[in-house]
Amino acid sequence: MLVVDAMGGDYAPREIVLGVQDFVEETGEKIILVGREEEIKKEFTKKGKILGYIEIINADEVVTMEEKPTVALKKKESSVWKGLQLVREGVAQGFFSAGNTGAVMASAVLCLGKINGIDRPAIITPLPTLTGQTFLIDAGANVDVKPENLFQFTVMAQVYLKTAYQIKNPRVALLSNGEEEGKGNDLIKKTYPILKEKISGFIGNIDGKDIFRGVADIIVADGFVGNIVLKTGEGLAESIFVLLKNEVFTGFKGSLGGLILRESLQKIKKRLDYAEYGGAPLLGVNGIVFIAHGRSRRLAVRNGLKVMTKAVQSGFITELIKGDFNVRED
Repeated sequence: MLVVDAMGGDYAPREIVLGVQDFVEETGEKIILVGREEEIKKEFTKKGKILGYIEIINADEVVTMEEKPTVALKKKESSVWKGLQLVREGVAQGFFSAGNTGAVMASAVLCLGKINGIDRPAIITPLPTLTGQTFLIDAGANVDVKPENLFQFTVMAQVYLKTAYQIKNPRVALLSNGEEEGKGNDLIKKTYPILKEKISGFIGNIDGKDIFRGVADIIVADGFVGNIVLKTGEGLAESIFVLLKNEVFTGFKGSLGGLILRESLQKIKKRLDYAEYGGAPLLGVNGIVFIAHGRSRRLAVRNGLKVMTKAVQSGFITELIKGDFNVRED
């Protein structure tokens, strides 16, 4: 059973409830919705049997998208805190939220604790590539990090891909401003030899032009750089389709071309749409926590819960606990 923060996100609770309904209808899995009960009930569009798979637990407090984590941590009656408690108590197998990322991360660390050996949890998120997808870690959880943190991120990412995606030896690349070993800032230069020595599958540095070419399964960066990469990719994809609509598919010839290319363009748009991936796990906390885009609507919620279910079934948390995160030899 999964627990969902019904009050998190720009379009909560409506889009969260609709996405949960779609997920339950498709999979038959049970869900706990946590939030303001009366507001949640108003958003249900389906009746009957499906409601038997959805439980509502009331939480009077709401963590807003603008609140600082320190403020959110004081709200012990919030949907975020109550949802995480259900995971800690073993009632639910994982927590899903499209709410305030910083608040969810801080609450998860405090409520669930960190896996032994992990200094800082990190967000790993899929990015579309020419060959399928790659995974970026960290996508925004940690702005300032040390080489040992990037090493731990790499180990966690490899465990996740091996267990949840059955990639036997994930290829790892360090994001830098050039491919050569000596490139990068001080952080990258100090991290490179660590990954080279300790990480099977490490292929070296890559620069920005290679991110979407599919040359690596895992791209490692600090959360500041990683979040810029993520948001730039999203913005570029949206802008390309706006340009196509405004500049290409105008007039008779453009409309005719649009009809011919429509199916192919829809496939491309689907691959580039963050809603198709739905959510990203916060690796390093002692429980399964998925963080979705703040602008998530019902499709993103449904797909995020499907990815989360796959992660739960893979048992990757058990494998993470077995991981060796020590940079230095004892």
